This record gives sequence, C-alpha cells and structure tokens, in this order.
Amino acid sequence: MLVGDAKQSIYRWRGSDANQFLDLLKEDQLFELNKSNETLEYNWRSYDNVIEFNNDFFKFYGDYLNNNTYKNLYQNYLHQNATHKKGGYVQVDFLNKEDFSFDDDDDIITPYPQHVHNLIKKIVSQGFELGDICILVRKHTQGHELAQYLVKQDITVVSGDSLLVEASPRVRLLVEFMKMSHQPDQQALKLAFLLEYVQYYQLEDKNTFIVNHINLSFNEILEVVFNDDISFMESAFAKRLYSKQQNKQLMH
Repeated sequence: MLVGDAKQSIYRWRGSDANQFLDLLKEDQLFELNKSNETLEYNWRSYDNVIEFNNDFFKFYGDYLNNNTYKNLYQNYLHQNATHKKGGYVQVDFLNKEDFSFDDDDDIITPYPQHVHNLIKKIVSQGFELGDICILVRKHTQGHELAQYLVKQDITVVSGDSLLVEASPRVRLLVEFMKMSHQPDQQALKLAFLLEYVQYYQLEDKNTFIVNHINLSFNEILEVVFNDDISFMESAFAKRLYSKQQNKQLMH
C-alpha cells in the first residue's frame, strides 16, 4: 500500500517527488499487481471554512495549469469533505510596499514584518494568547527578518533565530557598548551603540536623540546611560566596563 499526497511537493528537499504519485493516476500499470486508486474524502484535521477555501482555491488554480496531469489532479482529485469541525478563518492580503514606512536605521526592507505585527496585535486584542499563534514562512531569510522585527517590538518569538544569543536586543546593546568602550574616540562605534540604544528602549524621536549625543565624548555618553538608565546599570558587563573607564579617568 502506498499512501501519499501529491501536493506535498514542499518536502522535495527530503527526497519526496510529487511525480511518483501523479504517475499512479495514469493508466500505465507500474506494478505486477493491479492497482486501485483510492482518494481519502474527508479532512479530519482542518475546520470546514479552511477546507472550503482550499477546495475553491485548488480548483481555480487548476484552470491555469498547462500540464494536463497537474490540471487533472487539481480539478478532480484534491476536493475534500469537511467533518463535524465547524469554524476556521482564512485571510489573503496583497501588500503594497508604498503603504508602509521604514526607518532609515532599520534592517527591515519588506512590508511583511510590519503587517504580521499588526495582525498579531489584532488577534491578541480578540482574546488570543501569543502562544496560540504560529507563523510559517517560505524562506529562512523571511523567518529571520520577521523574528528580528518582532523581538524589537517586545514580542517573544520562539524560533531557531530567536534562540541565538545575537538575537537578543540586550546582548546586541552590550556588545556595541563594549566595542565603544574599547575605542571610545571612534564615531562609527558611538553611532552603532546609539542606534542599538534607541532601538532597545523604543525612543520616540530616535534621530533627535542620536544627533544630540553623537558628538558627546565617551564619558559624557556614559553619564547619560548610567545616570538615566538604572536597568542598563544592572548589567554586570556594563558595571565592570564603567568601573574600568572611571579608573582610567582617575589615573589620567
């Protein structure tokens, strides 16, 4: 017995080949035994609204396929019946990049992270928990961009990227602080630290803050950070670096 789904060609990276199942639909006899094709009529996993959407979508999409084998599959073999599970929701959005704004100091260059963030806020406002939400992407780069953006919005993300130490905004802030303390006269390092600082604390007027502090000396920046930000001072790394810098001042 062979059990499979020709639509699952997304698993081609694991050696799956949709054509193996498509060949079973042809009249050619592939085995010594006579074949009998059976279609599983009921979808026991999904809710009826999702199933109805899939049925309509695959049939509609099949009209535009040139390959007769694929067209036959999409039009005649992909229909599924719903069970007693009522409900479900499907929404398809077409995004226009011009409808979104992007910060000059932000690595996000596509509208998807912002749009997903808006959807998450909407879903949470309806009573769902963040743990109820699962986000699927097609490419690893899309997942990385999305996770990076959501973490900056103080949304906890559990993914391969989010579990990396470098994904933590606080870690990145401390790393830039250590770089700046090592070469305090480098403007580029001060700028990198200030960029992480305004991102981490979600300051409203990021550009004004950076302009007002970029020309300060390293010690003046330290005074701003440690006098105004108790939480940053709590970092053991920052304490030691601050203490070393103060000792250097006394020696001079």
